[in-house]
Amino acid sequence: MKKRVILGLSLVILLIVSLSFVSAQNETETEGWEKAYDCLKDLVEQRGYNSLTPEEQAFSLLALGYDSSQQSSLKSALASSKDPNNACWPAGSCKLKETSLALFAYEHIGENTDDIESWLMNQTIAPRELIWYLQIDSPETVEVICNLSYRDTSRKITIKTDKKLSGSPGSCFRTAYNGYWLEVDDDCYNETFTISCDQSFVTALIYKRRTGSTYYVSTLTNTAPASGTTQEQVKTSCFKQGTSCDYEGSLWATLSLTKKGKAIKEFMPYLIALAPENSKNLPSSFLYMMTNYDEYLRELTALQRSDGYWQAVSTSDKFYDTALAISALSDTSSEAVDAAKDYLLEVIRPPSSSGCWQNSIRDTAFILYAAAQKPASSSGGTTKSYCEDFNHYCVAALECNESDLLPNFDCTSIGDVCCAAPGEPQGETCSDKQGIICGSDQSCTGTSVQSRDSNYCCLQGSCQDIVTECEEQNYVCKSTCSDDEEEKLYDCGSGETCCAIISTGGKSYWWIWLLVLLVILVALAIIFREKLKEQYLKLKTKMKKGKGGPSAPTRPGGMPPRPGMPPTRRPGMQMRRPQMRRPATNQAIRRIGNR
Repeated sequence: MKKRVILGLSLVILLIVSLSFVSAQNETETEGWEKAYDCLKDLVEQRGYNSLTPEEQAFSLLALGYDSSQQSSLKSALASSKDPNNACWPAGSCKLKETSLALFAYEHIGENTDDIESWLMNQTIAPRELIWYLQIDSPETVEVICNLSYRDTSRKITIKTDKKLSGSPGSCFRTAYNGYWLEVDDDCYNETFTISCDQSFVTALIYKRRTGSTYYVSTLTNTAPASGTTQEQVKTSCFKQGTSCDYEGSLWATLSLTKKGKAIKEFMPYLIALAPENSKNLPSSFLYMMTNYDEYLRELTALQRSDGYWQAVSTSDKFYDTALAISALSDTSSEAVDAAKDYLLEVIRPPSSSGCWQNSIRDTAFILYAAAQKPASSSGGTTKSYCEDFNHYCVAALECNESDLLPNFDCTSIGDVCCAAPGEPQGETCSDKQGIICGSDQSCTGTSVQSRDSNYCCLQGSCQDIVTECEEQNYVCKSTCSDDEEEKLYDCGSGETCCAIISTGGKSYWWIWLLVLLVILVALAIIFREKLKEQYLKLKTKMKKGKGGPSAPTRPGGMPPRPGMPPTRRPGMQMRRPQMRRPATNQAIRRIGNR
């Protein structure tokens, strides 16, 4: 009986402490972000809008665009730092990254960016860092005769029974990979190659980094029956700085064009193949946003440090990298994001900081945009309709054909585009990803990602019932609150209203608290029953002595004790609040093969 009472008492106290902790945590988190916003405004105003670099102006516009006054000042400052002769930044030395960030910031507040997009597209070249191959294969077990046509000429190619190619493919090709593939000459990029065979066949383009050993198969493989045709074209580009490709600039330029709903497939081979030698730029964050491939999700979460932040290399800025990673993971139900936010808020708690991260305008603005973004204030610019409200699809950029892109519609995710393709978007099912589908009223204990058949595909975890914000506060979610209830602003997550019993008037539930108090008193009486019995016997003995024995002791001044005064007792021990510890970040993500 004693153990049951103690257990019940412990549960009641733990519930009260937990609710207080959650409420205090939410308030502290909100206060932390607001403090950072105030600090950023102060830094920007102290430095002066026109004294900021274009990078600082762009990130500040992304973070403070919700404030109409700040938006106006920052927009004017960013416009003044543009090159007077070109739609690029900064003036006098146009750079890819700064120009792309300006495009990103203007898109955020709804400004027209046609001239910036044109300038960026004029900076594209074919990357010489890649080697491309044409593969022609057939499932047949006999020799297959094919015609390879380009530049108004046709060449005969034979697929032998061992699948090697023979024949004369012409000036655009030379045999490679032990005779199984045809290497495409650099001067023949953008040429259209038409293939036709006398048996069923398949064609594909394959590429690799010149100095690397990993081969990548392009996203599209073409098949045709006997006498059918396929067409292949090496369409590959990067963004140049000077006369050569600039990797970081290409990352930001491609992401900015993705946000505009533009086709980006031609830029992806260069970004994917060159990623290993550009780890300092945290390429997995960009690639996950633009492809939605699980391999980049796995790679990115694995790079998170134990404290919750990201730092690509020892010399890179961990706050900038953390903001970049949060941007990529913001649409996933990932504990990695929660851990990162906790770390960021802990760093700026007094007396560690005045509210900004390293007193850096760039880092603070980028973190606020990524982790606590506020919608931009309308400034008379272009307002886009949400894509899925019109029965279209928000999908990763590589999952939509160029002809199906709808750039005038918006998607919430940075790397998603609006796609008009009929039917379900392309991609793997949750089963293909080796995940499980969580219901709309459930959450994933691992990482929740989108799949072709669900928005709640749970990887490396299980599905658990969601406890709403309202229920966490010990209130109830209902379609309509009754007369003796009042509405609360806590979220129910399902369109329902959060209801709480009115504390004054209507029904009174004071008896619940009285019951809790009685349970506590009974529990204490049981726990300390021997002590109480001892005190009772002592008191009884004293009362007997007072009737016929020695005279009772007096109070100071010779006054006898006042009848009815309780005996002095030792104060109870104060219960310490249990420390709440967040579970460790789940970084185990399923490994998949190269795409």
